[in-house]
Amino acid sequence: MPERYVMTPATARPFPESGVAREPTEILTNVSGNRASIPVTCAHLTGSTTDVTARAYTDVFVNDEPTTYWHHIHPDMFLSFARHYCQLCADLGQSIIATDPCTGDCTGFVLCWDLATDFSRLSEDMTSFTACFPDTVAIIDALESAYLERDHIVPGDTLHIFQMGVRREYRNQGIATTLIHHILKYAKTRGFSHVVAECTGPVSRHTFERCGFVKRGHIPYDQFRHNDRAFFTGLPGGISLVVLAL
Repeated sequence: MPERYVMTPATARPFPESGVAREPTEILTNVSGNRASIPVTCAHLTGSTTDVTARAYTDVFVNDEPTTYWHHIHPDMFLSFARHYCQLCADLGQSIIATDPCTGDCTGFVLCWDLATDFSRLSEDMTSFTACFPDTVAIIDALESAYLERDHIVPGDTLHIFQMGVRREYRNQGIATTLIHHILKYAKTRGFSHVVAECTGPVSRHTFERCGFVKRGHIPYDQFRHNDRAFFTGLPGGISLVVLAL
């Protein structure tokens, strides 16, 4: 039997879905590798930044995220759903993005919600969106069912980092690490006791581990079956669940 990780509801406060107080915008300079330093503005995702975020989300996931790439979804179709999804994330007020202050482009994003949130009840668009990725949804569900006691998780206890990404031209600048640090600071101020994320590749897993997350479970892609179909056969690696207790 795999080790199951039980979240302990304690003094966490439920997070309101509207009218949230925003953290102040910060200008951060990240320097890494051989590239010149670039200023990055980190702030909460809002309605005014949903479009640039949706475009960055589409660019990163359609081209580079392994399970999305494996589904071969057309970028235009993904973008149409991504706009609705990013607007929903903005309404919930729990996501943070990084932008290039010179161009206004979204350079990176971390899209989050309370793990107890049921998106299917919030938006029909989300139900349609997830229907495009049945095997990805299934493998995430299998991972969480095996390693999280989800029935014991209450609203306000666990913040779920569901997507994180940085556009190719802005990578190796420490942006992903910066975004994680910002979301951890936010989670602490809002009373969350845990933060969880699913990592679909080793680079993202190592980034989270450098920020203090611990791997709690892993499912190899080529061993996963859904509805008697091995959809991910041939896809190297696997998906990992990482957890950080605050």
